[in-house]
Amino acid sequence: MSLIQDQPDWIDARWPQAEALPPLTALTTTQQSHWTQIDCPEPPRWLRQVHGDQVIHLDDWRTEIEADAAWTDRPCQVAVIQTADCLPVFMASQAKPMVAAVHAGWRGLAGGVLDRTVETLPTHPSTLQAWIGPAISQPAFEVGEDVYQAFVGQDASLASCFQPSRPDRWHADLVGMAVIKLKGLGVSQVSVSGLCTASDPTRFYSYRAGLPKGRETARMASLIWLR
Repeated sequence: MSLIQDQPDWIDARWPQAEALPPLTALTTTQQSHWTQIDCPEPPRWLRQVHGDQVIHLDDWRTEIEADAAWTDRPCQVAVIQTADCLPVFMASQAKPMVAAVHAGWRGLAGGVLDRTVETLPTHPSTLQAWIGPAISQPAFEVGEDVYQAFVGQDASLASCFQPSRPDRWHADLVGMAVIKLKGLGVSQVSVSGLCTASDPTRFYSYRAGLPKGRETARMASLIWLR
């Protein structure tokens, strides 16, 4: 059975040491693919994302539940988050079968959604591997004082992820900050897609680059499940 039908353009997660992980599927769709084309073992359990730090186990899922991260240790339960510039972050444990999907925009990242997810998963952080999917890159993400202070105000070392662009404006490296945060939490095995949503608006949805006409709410779906 094929994983995806008709249009094969999606992004597979590339784990630091995939061979150490339990059998799983993890991917992000593009404008040329759609989650309904994927042979999911169960219907994806969608979250009402609010740029917060709420993490749920998929056993506790219900329609319209507000959360920005979900995890499961049960085969075939499909965790899914949606993004269009924010970070899609997958986590998986090599010690015991479990996976998580995290939506991390700048507010969620500054608010501790990665911290909360790592703390929630019932395994030592050193057993986790993480992958950060397509997201806005530093050159495309200019921010103001509020974003700068949200990060540097709580961790001065994150100043290295901000490149001054003009008075009171910076280019922020969300992916770089996520990597720093994950490693600081004990997740040493982290890989990134290296793909920028804003730099390739014909392949990815991007709020900064402008969504296609009539697609004001379009986002990519990032899905992960244990096989």
